[in-house]
Amino acid sequence: MKKCRAVLIAAIFLMIINPGVHSQTWEIGIGGGVSYYVGDLNPTGHFKFPGPSGIIYGKRIISNRWSVRGGFQYCRVEASDAAGDYGYQHVRNLRFSSNIFEVQLAAELNFFPFGINQHSFKEKIRTWTPYFVMGIGAYYYQPESYINGAMVEDLSVLGTEGQGTSGFPDRKPYSKFMPCIPFGLGVKFNINNKLTIGVEYAMRVTFTDYLDDVSKDYAIYNQILNENGPDAAVASDQSLGDYSNTSNDFYQRGIKTDWDWYGYLGVSLIFFIPDPNGCEGGFHRR
Repeated sequence: MKKCRAVLIAAIFLMIINPGVHSQTWEIGIGGGVSYYVGDLNPTGHFKFPGPSGIIYGKRIISNRWSVRGGFQYCRVEASDAAGDYGYQHVRNLRFSSNIFEVQLAAELNFFPFGINQHSFKEKIRTWTPYFVMGIGAYYYQPESYINGAMVEDLSVLGTEGQGTSGFPDRKPYSKFMPCIPFGLGVKFNINNKLTIGVEYAMRVTFTDYLDDVSKDYAIYNQILNENGPDAAVASDQSLGDYSNTSNDFYQRGIKTDWDWYGYLGVSLIFFIPDPNGCEGGFHRR
């Protein structure tokens, strides 16, 4: 992870200081779309349980191929075992939702030379292009759920998998601030010399399995009840059917070997801001 971040930061720095690049300009993008999560409560359903999402970012255009952007994104994710595709989910009967607040720094690579009101002697400048985006980021999340008919706004403090109990000293409270790696594909279309429209689909490597507050095996129910309280006990085990009157202690609750993911599909309006020290378009001899 540290090596990946170092390589990406070095590449961005080299692109910014590259003396062979001319007429650097800025863009501001604002967009919205849908976000979703894939994890223990939604193991296979991409775009299942969609929620609203929005993004705003500033972009430095380095060349007709490269740009660097930094921004802020909001995503709402949720899932419910009751609407799951598998029988074990209906029995487990867990659910969650979370707001995610993310900051990111990313490099954007155009597949074709792309520019606004630009010309080149060496290659054709396109008015549309697919692109690849990848970067680094950090996000804050807080899983919540309804317990006994009331919303519990922070499941992480309950210790639903035995965190903080004497029987599981190795299970520590998980952090709600995490790094992420956003990566994805998009396509953008130049509408006029001031406006571009972009469509982007991107996923996040989250480095956590607790986006949904579900990861490991069931802890000891009575210990959670006695040491973390009744809300924690109810939140830890909401099984239905024949399993509701038996102990699930030490049985599988989540898939502890897999990280959770969240994704975004959206449309952005991207406004071109000419460099006041340069020309708005012009000939590029790269």
